[in-house]
This record gives sequence, C-alpha cells and structure tokens, in this order.
Amino acid sequence: MRRLNQGLPPSERVRVVGVDQPIWWDAIRTRSDYELFQDSLAGRDFFLYATIRSRLDGLRKGEKAFFLTKTRHAYMRLRDARGRPQLNAAGFFARNDPGRAWSVRLHNATLAVDGTVRTGGPRSMQGLESKSYRWMRMEDGAWDRAFAANGNVPVGLELAGTPFGAAEFVGNTMLDAAPGSTMADAYDALIFLGPIDELRLSGTTGFYVTPEFQPELERRIRLVEGDGLARALAARGVSTVDALLDGLAAGTPARRNGLLDPPVKP
Repeated sequence: MRRLNQGLPPSERVRVVGVDQPIWWDAIRTRSDYELFQDSLAGRDFFLYATIRSRLDGLRKGEKAFFLTKTRHAYMRLRDARGRPQLNAAGFFARNDPGRAWSVRLHNATLAVDGTVRTGGPRSMQGLESKSYRWMRMEDGAWDRAFAANGNVPVGLELAGTPFGAAEFVGNTMLDAAPGSTMADAYDALIFLGPIDELRLSGTTGFYVTPEFQPELERRIRLVEGDGLARALAARGVSTVDALLDGLAAGTPARRNGLLDPPVKP
C-alpha cells in the first residue's frame, strides 16, 4: 500500500485507518487492569462498525473502503442456536445498512472448532484458549480439487446459489451457530488466489523492539502471560524473556504455509 501511494498525487492516495479499540497501556498496571480491559471488549464489534461507518461519513458520500479483519468479525448473516443474529462488525452492516457492505473470504486453511476445554491459563482476546480447534481444508479438500480442475487460476465468485455457498459453515462461532448454517450465511463472496500449499505465512518485523521500548514490552509480556509465561516462552522455543525479545527484534522471514502438514512423527 505504501509503494502504491508513493506513485499517486496526495489527493488520490489511499488512506489507511486503524479502526480497532486502542489499548491505553499506561493505565494497565496489574493483571486485574488487563482483565478489566478485556471485559471492555464486549462491544468491540459494534465499535468497529461504528468507527468504519463514521469514517465513511455515514455512507452518504459514496466512498468505498476495504476492512481487513480476522474472520470472526466478518460473518454477515449468521444466527446463533437460539435464532438470534450473531452480531459482529459485518453483521451490524447487514442489519443496519443492508446492501451497503459485502463480506469476502479468501480461500485458505479454515479454523474448525471441535469443542470447549477447561484452561487455567490466561484469557486471550480471541478466547481460543478455551476451545479445541484445528486447521482444515473446506469439505475435505473438495474446494481445492475444484480450483485445481479450473487450472488453479485466480478467481472470485459470489457464494449465493453455488455449491461453495451451500457448504456447512465452518469457523470461529460454529459451536453456537444455528443448525444448517452455511458459508453463504457467513460470507457474500470467495476469492481464490492460489493453492493452499503454495501460500506463505507472513513474516514479522522487529523495528518496534527498540532499546527504549524493550523494558515496556517486557512488562506487557509478563502482565499478559501471567502464570502462563513459561508455557508461552516454550511455545516460542525459548526459555527467557530476553531471548524472546531478541527473537522479536530479529523478526522472521515469510515462510511456507505448513498449517495443514501432517504431524511429524517422532
């Protein structure tokens, strides 16, 4: 996006706006403070919706925008097991501004939630620590085979009225989705860019891990992980916070998508 903007006159440059709830870290000094902040996220999806709508001047000027989000904020018409709308950011647009927003999914590995688990570790914003989940190919790879039969050329398609749209809904909120929910209930369209095995996971950058910021970053890591710090470090392949900070500062290159690789046998 930055490279694109450099070649455009100021009046034509694409504006990039952060619309999520900010974290006022100066006010978060204890674990209880952090948990209170997490409780404040109960209205996060409405905050996202309202902020986007406000930035677009109430949708009155005909401006268009892309909202890049994780899938759990992008479901359009899903209902829960009691028949009530699962109101996330996209769902608020579907309810309050019908026809003014589309939800488009990129074909990739899909998060499937198998059940809930008990955990004594710290609570995350996503809540996945209390779920048993895995990455899977849609319909046991039927989508992948369909795109392969089409030569694996990049393509976009509307989901309504297609076998893709009729597929059973798989995603973050599937445990509480109404029976019979489909992918067309969750999304309006699908974009295929290439085979899952050829996609790459984004690398990370460490430009923000400056000597001045490292003490504050360590404070946040210890506060967020709490009693689960040792587990978090082990998951990163390190045993100390200093080693973790060194790794964050170094960054990582983009790497091959291995989410669906079979488990490595010992």
